[in-house]
Amino acid sequence: MSTNGSGIFGSPIGAIQKITGWAARKTTTRNSHGLNRSRYYVLAGDTLEKIADRSLGDPRFVGLLITINRPQVKMMGDGNARVPHIQPGQSIYLPTQEEMQVYRANFLQKPPTSETEQDVLKMPNEVWVESATAFDEESPAPQILPFESDATKVAVQFLEDSAVVPAKPKETESNTFEPPDLEHSIGALVHLSDCCRVQISESSTNQNEFNIRLEAKIMDSWRTIAAYYSREERIARVMYRIDGRRKQIDVQLPSSVVKEMAEEDFMHNWERHYRGYMMQKPSSIWLEFPAKTI
Repeated sequence: MSTNGSGIFGSPIGAIQKITGWAARKTTTRNSHGLNRSRYYVLAGDTLEKIADRSLGDPRFVGLLITINRPQVKMMGDGNARVPHIQPGQSIYLPTQEEMQVYRANFLQKPPTSETEQDVLKMPNEVWVESATAFDEESPAPQILPFESDATKVAVQFLEDSAVVPAKPKETESNTFEPPDLEHSIGALVHLSDCCRVQISESSTNQNEFNIRLEAKIMDSWRTIAAYYSREERIARVMYRIDGRRKQIDVQLPSSVVKEMAEEDFMHNWERHYRGYMMQKPSSIWLEFPAKTI
């Protein structure tokens, strides 16, 4: 088995464990990206806001809870009434201090206060969409999904009524981020089907640098249709279109967290990515998370 370039391993999850250190989720406090997150067991009457307020000290951390618990938090309801759903007996992860500091620095501008209707109205204008929920870039921007408490529903309505959608900046060569292959790396090819595979390449000298690409076999050649890139403290998630255009978002989260995002995204959503690309609408498969778009 080669340790330089791309070796081929048996199972998809096995290859990810061997090459990138993503372990399968276990019922311990150390989860798949190696962070010592503690578990919280949901009680009757709990909502994500209450957990954020009681366990993290600020109800505005509800967004971070959703981000790190996407597999556990299901979206219930239809249309604009979709809300994150948790149930008694279920366990979710609580973020580490590092993750809270990153989230606070990027999204929480004011000190935490008690959970009142006016306080929730001050939360950042963020968009939360279920993993791989479809919407097309030519369509109107997705609606902000309400959380469960009445105060947050009021806040969501306030933001929807008052939000001004900024003009999308034109992408130029200066902000396009697609680094070359790593020179000193270990890697793997994870075959998901006859038409899709994941190419994983991680620096052997810097664990924070990696390329993780979802590739599709088209006309007997492999093309990248989505990717996560991390290089020199910059991380981006890129979606490609069959006509050569692309959609890019800079991710303001630790590289270890982004590796887990890539695992969840490509392992679970590869069919949707593939169908979207073949329909010439890969941007209709888009995962929203706290980040600054460019």
